[in-house]
Amino acid sequence: MRHLLPVLVALLVAVTAPVVAVAGALDRQIVRQNHYYGVGWQADGNHWSIDVVLTPGGAQIAYPSLGCTGSWKLIAATDQELTYAESITDGQKDCIATGVVRLRLLPAGRFLYSWQETDARIDARAVLLPAGKARMPYIQQLVETLNNVPLDYLEAPFYE
Repeated sequence: MRHLLPVLVALLVAVTAPVVAVAGALDRQIVRQNHYYGVGWQADGNHWSIDVVLTPGGAQIAYPSLGCTGSWKLIAATDQELTYAESITDGQKDCIATGVVRLRLLPAGRFLYSWQETDARIDARAVLLPAGKARMPYIQQLVETLNNVPLDYLEAPFYE
């Protein structure tokens, strides 16, 4: 049994090292590029702009085209996904006051944004782009979302 212990430890390190590396990459992505923007597409076909500044423990969120702002609090993190509780503090007449946001890292430093009011279903998705020197126009952001997110959450009139 004593001879197996070093082998088991080495095997455990080898199996968990890739997970730790990926989780670290997600954390570094947030620190390196913390400002993202995009256009969300919700289940009923409406769309709106998103502007978010991520921090290690949360984010400041704005939905400029709706006139809503608020914050996110990190509630769970894995090597592939960050989960936030969203709280809208300004503009609640045009936005739902609370929800859950999930961010999954995509290629090219982008995030797949999924928003849901309840655990039962996804209500909106977007591709969040790193904010850089030149922003894509709104329509290009919308096309980026529609071309890159699964649309399985849309209500029947939008995919029949």
